[in-house]
Amino acid sequence: MYEKDIKDVKLNQSVKIISEAYPNEIFSSKVTFIDPSINPETRTIRVRTEFKNPNGKLKPQMYVKASILEVTKKALTIPASSVIHTGKRNVVWVEVKENTFEPRDVKLGIDDGSYVEVISGLNEGEFVVVTGGYLIDSESQLQQPASAGVHQHGSGAGSTTTMSAEEMATTVKIIVDGTYKPDVIHAKKGQKLTIYFERHDESKCTEEVVFKDFNIRKMLPSHKITKIEITPKETGEFRFTCGMEMLEGKLVVE
Repeated sequence: MYEKDIKDVKLNQSVKIISEAYPNEIFSSKVTFIDPSINPETRTIRVRTEFKNPNGKLKPQMYVKASILEVTKKALTIPASSVIHTGKRNVVWVEVKENTFEPRDVKLGIDDGSYVEVISGLNEGEFVVVTGGYLIDSESQLQQPASAGVHQHGSGAGSTTTMSAEEMATTVKIIVDGTYKPDVIHAKKGQKLTIYFERHDESKCTEEVVFKDFNIRKMLPSHKITKIEITPKETGEFRFTCGMEMLEGKLVVE
């Protein structure tokens, strides 16, 4: 697990895992060991759980999705795919009026991989962009929105960067964490599609992504953002896979 999550994990906490082999079956256990040292290269810490496996369903090297359960206070949460991680800032695109959005700095709390707690920067009832927020892909572009091709209203410290819904529709963010989230994306024939891959895991099979029909093969550095641009010239469904073809997603062009 990542360094920022250490404070939320304790011995004997309940753990549940689901495998792709048995998607409708939940295996339960507890945290039995927390490594006292951090891996200096990946900035992660090992946590051990022990599961009963009487029927031998769980196999060595099998991919599973694990959740550590904790009783917490009521919290404001948003989909993890909504958050743009710039390194120094965490940003979400918020709808400020119909079909108009602005970037908002937020302070985050617990992140379970699917949803993340928002401590400050967002109010209950506000709408955020779930996918497509990566129209701006660097800290400098967030500071200088005009250079990223977005609309800026006002001037100086009080300026607000906004983006129309139509402009945002051509951009998708995909989280790579043992799977592609989402694993189906849509585009229009002849319209440029920008895809931002954010790889969260260390698995070798997710080190690159391949769009065979578009002759694209690109490395995905762990815990970084990789940008791919595609302008489909034909309609249809096109696969994208990891380099080892163990993971698969689908691009639907209309």
